[in-house]
Amino acid sequence: MSSAYSLDVNSEIKSISQNQTEAEKYYRLSLKAYENKDNIQAIELAKQSYGYGSVESAVILGEIFRKSNPSIRSLKESKKWYLLAANANNSEALMALGEMALLKQAGLTINDALIYLTKASDMGHTDAMVALSEIYLKGIGVDIDRPLSLNFLHKASNGFNNEATKLLGDRFINIDADKALKFYELAANAGHIEAAYITGIMYAEGLNILPNITKASSYLKQSADANYPAAQADYGLLIYQNKTKSAPDKGHSHWFKKAAYGGDKEGQFLYAFILAKGEGVQRNFQDSYYWLIKSGKSGNSSYDRDREKLQSSLESILSNIEIQKIKTLISQEEAIDK
Repeated sequence: MSSAYSLDVNSEIKSISQNQTEAEKYYRLSLKAYENKDNIQAIELAKQSYGYGSVESAVILGEIFRKSNPSIRSLKESKKWYLLAANANNSEALMALGEMALLKQAGLTINDALIYLTKASDMGHTDAMVALSEIYLKGIGVDIDRPLSLNFLHKASNGFNNEATKLLGDRFINIDADKALKFYELAANAGHIEAAYITGIMYAEGLNILPNITKASSYLKQSADANYPAAQADYGLLIYQNKTKSAPDKGHSHWFKKAAYGGDKEGQFLYAFILAKGEGVQRNFQDSYYWLIKSGKSGNSSYDRDREKLQSSLESILSNIEIQKIKTLISQEEAIDK
């Protein structure tokens, strides 16, 4: 081998190494800028990184143009960058294009969604498997195929996708409660907040399984600690009914209040109830009436009867002016939320 050839090879290797280093440097800087919501800087840095050969930077650019504020957002530009990454077999870009296609954005079609999501799934992208499961379950651009839909969920779950595992629980809940519980519990133990809530409710109410208050309390607390409002209401109710096996670190009023402010209707009713009774909180009829009206009707006859009794009791205590003031405040809040 001639020394000239050897020098050329070494020079090329050094150049590749330098490009990779620069690509990684600008990629990391673009990520930091994006995390800091400096989208203009993130775009500039990501383009520099892509110029040095970083495919991941094209994905970042696709995301910025897809999800940033309206002054920058451009679905056409987003599609362009995602396609560049997808053509380099980047599964995240394929997944993103599939999501855009499902929404029929940037001229993409449902057929495009099937192509991109299938390719991402074949590469092991478990979120793509979950998306395909939904497509075949609902027949979005294809014939409904429940066995194929279920197969995609199993594949995603086996790839440690917690959402897929939880969805398997949903599929079996009305068919095989024990099997559904197995999937919910697996997802919950892996950190899925909603699955932890459902597992807790199944154990608390004995929904076609043997009730287990210890496990119910544990799973509901897990979900409540993760700020799931429905779990906060039900965990608070276990405490209120003295059904927890060990002394809780926080009382029922703490959880009812958090559930109420989190928008859970049951939590709002329960918080109204203890405010009227002064149980664990200072009695306050005005606040009680506020949360009672906020809770609305549930469609559950037993719950609604209790609600009507409490409302009648509070309206016999409060003045018409106080009642109207509270109702006006709630109407104003609802108008703002819309």
